Amino acid sequence: MRKLTLFISLVTYCFILFSQEIEKYNLFTTSPLIDNYISAIREFEDGVYVGQDIGLTRFNGHEHTHIFENTEFRYLGAQDIYVVDTSEMWFVGAYRIGHYMAGVWEWFTELDNIEIESFCRIDIDKSGRVWVTTYNGLFMYENEIWTHFTESDGVLGGQATTVKAHGNDVYVAFGSYEENYGVSKFDGQNWTNITPDNGLIGTSVREICIDQDSAIWFCTDEGVAKFDGSNWQYYTTADGLGSNIVNGMEIDNYNNMWFGTYSYNTNSGGITKFDGESWTTYTVEDGLPTHKIFQLECTSDNKLWIGTPGNGICIMDLNPLEIRVEKCIVRGGVNDVNLYKPYIDKNNVFWVQGGQHLTRLLNNEWESFDKYELSSDIPSIQFEDLAGNMVYGGGRHFSVYNGQSWSNYSGVNALIGYDFNDYVKDSNSIWFATTHGVYNYNGNIWTNYTVADNLLSNEILHIDCDNNNNIWCATYSEGICKFQNNEWITYPYPETTIPYYLIGFDTDLSGNIWYTSNRSVFQFDGENWTKHDTASGFDAPSRSGLAIDTSNNVWVGSRNLNKWDGNQWTTLYIEDSITEGSIDYIVVDKTNNLWLTFNACIYKVIQSNSYNVEDYSSSDYTPILYPNPAVDDVTINFTGKKATISIYDLSGREIKSFEAYDSFSEISLSDFSNGTYIIKIDNGTDCKSIKLIISH
Repeated sequence: MRKLTLFISLVTYCFILFSQEIEKYNLFTTSPLIDNYISAIREFEDGVYVGQDIGLTRFNGHEHTHIFENTEFRYLGAQDIYVVDTSEMWFVGAYRIGHYMAGVWEWFTELDNIEIESFCRIDIDKSGRVWVTTYNGLFMYENEIWTHFTESDGVLGGQATTVKAHGNDVYVAFGSYEENYGVSKFDGQNWTNITPDNGLIGTSVREICIDQDSAIWFCTDEGVAKFDGSNWQYYTTADGLGSNIVNGMEIDNYNNMWFGTYSYNTNSGGITKFDGESWTTYTVEDGLPTHKIFQLECTSDNKLWIGTPGNGICIMDLNPLEIRVEKCIVRGGVNDVNLYKPYIDKNNVFWVQGGQHLTRLLNNEWESFDKYELSSDIPSIQFEDLAGNMVYGGGRHFSVYNGQSWSNYSGVNALIGYDFNDYVKDSNSIWFATTHGVYNYNGNIWTNYTVADNLLSNEILHIDCDNNNNIWCATYSEGICKFQNNEWITYPYPETTIPYYLIGFDTDLSGNIWYTSNRSVFQFDGENWTKHDTASGFDAPSRSGLAIDTSNNVWVGSRNLNKWDGNQWTTLYIEDSITEGSIDYIVVDKTNNLWLTFNACIYKVIQSNSYNVEDYSSSDYTPILYPNPAVDDVTINFTGKKATISIYDLSGREIKSFEAYDSFSEISLSDFSNGTYIIKIDNGTDCKSIKLIISH
């Protein structure tokens, strides 16, 4: 009789499925360049590799790929690149060097047991020896061993800055900001030195190039010196160079010399061509984005890739019939890093701050505003004033947005000079958490609350308003404070729950205070403190973002997303492996969707509060599950001789899956926590899902 009753109830009430869809946005990769400061360019058979102050991009025709996208190395600045073949690459960053071989990266911060202050350039000679210049001198890598060359070996002193290999000959420039020495040459056995005493000009060698006749060209800050093995020749602005500061040199398919020069004068600098007899200089008037040139690379299709220190890349077509600037590539759009303080405005539009921009997603399109045109102050805050205007700014400068444009905002003049951390609105006023206590504005009067008014500290990190219109604020390490009946009530942190790194802070619908530290999540009900840590079922020890949705679920970020439903923690797995770090911030929009930020990535978790309903009476396939709710075990009857039974939690994660036979299966629930699960029964022809509640 019990089976029949449950079967009828299933037909009548159907079943429930909970679904969540995850969308990912990566503001780090929304344009071909991640950064406009170009520090290295190299061509290889699969494209042109462009190293930037942040990131490494490969260009192949009209397509581009960010090599370190979604990895922990995506923020590395590229000093140099050397691509050996499609399976091997060397990457030189400022503070580490990486060797990529057969799909695996090996990273070095020490060479020959020396902690490297800064890496510079790399080249590989004909014998396969890898040469790396650093602020700690010159190093060579052979047979998996690093060797450090010093003055006792015959090289010059100082920092090794650039290197050029030609066959088994290696030329290395040495110097520093204080003193420059010249170039050391290695012929495979011995070192000889080239300095201003024996022909070299300039106090700093910036690049070394070898022409088709094996003559050596030295680009310096006092012009170019050419040595053919016997004689020296020198070229400066008097001969036709755009500037005496020469950062790079390339030779095109027609044996023309191209020099990248650098000038502080807008009337000089640029790119200079030397055909062996005459000189021609190209400047901003010819389409170059700047007169300051850092890097050059002439590709096999006879195009000159020009790297600049702030204007991205310029590509020149070196066709002898019409030399012209073909195109310029710059970091554009909403490309940004270090995302923080996401915000949902009154129109349910998502905003986020980044390293360079204030960005919003409106009608599925991203739009960015230059942060430093809106406010020159950091930290910055975004809020809606009492009139509903969008305001963005910092300690000395605020801007207001009317929906189309920004203008100066003077509505917070009383707080000019203070740093803002957070804000909240109550029923009739606005509250600010600042480094000088709490400020309240009711439209007419500003009121400042400090330790003199019983606050635990004037350094207020977060502020919120509960359902009873009480104001709560959090300090760095002293405790939390509550404003009720015109007075502040303080709750010092217990010694065992002091958060030394507090990011998330929110109040739930039951009046509990929640906040995250770097190791745990804390809950305060007005009297008692509860610590939720890794023993509670989290997937990682790091805790950052925190938010509470309209269903009173508490969401906490780690490497994935953790939910407290009032009884237990469950984990929503964002990706198999999130390399951006841990979730830094979480906000809930007005349709109960979650927005998560990870340094340069944004995830939108779309929560479905409407459940999919399926009418069992429309199908002959009617599995029966009982008892439900279940305590110790559950029995499943199904149609057919065999079925695959899968058990999922409400985040969609599969907990268990197995084969059942003879139209019957009994499952022990001893390993399952209390909560709601989805049981999917697939007999090979039909598939049904049933909600199961476990209550031990």
